Amino acid sequence: MTQTRNQILFQKPLQTFRWIMRQVCLVTVAAVGAVTAVASVVTPATTIRDPNMMLPSIRSFMGQTPFTEAFQCGDSSFMKVFRISCEYQADRESISSMCKDIPEGLPVQRQVISCTDDSVTIYIDATGESVILSSEEYFGAGLSVPELFLETLPQFIGYDSAYLTITSTEHSTYTLGRGTSKERKVPSMNIRGLIGEPDKKGLDILVSITRDVAGIAQVVRLRTEQHSWFLVEDFVTGNTK
Repeated sequence: MTQTRNQILFQKPLQTFRWIMRQVCLVTVAAVGAVTAVASVVTPATTIRDPNMMLPSIRSFMGQTPFTEAFQCGDSSFMKVFRISCEYQADRESISSMCKDIPEGLPVQRQVISCTDDSVTIYIDATGESVILSSEEYFGAGLSVPELFLETLPQFIGYDSAYLTITSTEHSTYTLGRGTSKERKVPSMNIRGLIGEPDKKGLDILVSITRDVAGIAQVVRLRTEQHSWFLVEDFVTGNTK
């Protein structure tokens, strides 16, 4: 069954394996994630708080890629998922969580299987399901997969009553194809921030993004505190539209 990206990405997470698989699909669009049921009411994207004016540097690093270039039929990304879901409780002094993890990591492949000028369909092998991303949604995020992901990050980790505050960015490199004959380093940016509710202790987050790669491989890492949710291992680019 095919669902729209908004139906899948903008909703209160259900604590199931299928939920995280659909979300992960867009962790990308990843992603990265998934659900046993789809809510009929769409949850709006989170307003990103940017007191130190970091968003311009993120946009400058990524640039803008037209929709039909960012997502092409045959594009595939390969990742490992380590965390499925969390529940959070916070007060002014502390924040605690109960999470479901896969310590060894679950291999997940996402592939663009259908393309038009207006939308693409992305298939997730771990669940046998697919999601649709429209050009309108992509344009609304400033032609930026990372910004699309940041806007929905609290919902993605299951803390949808919280907001995201970006605190800093740093240029780095990220290793793709690690341990293979295709191992190489690509330019990346680490985005650090806090996810939290007003007047409560926040959760430290790290999102790593890359450029000059397929759209479904541009968000390569999510970490909360010291725990990785997923890591992108590599990608291949399709030859057809």
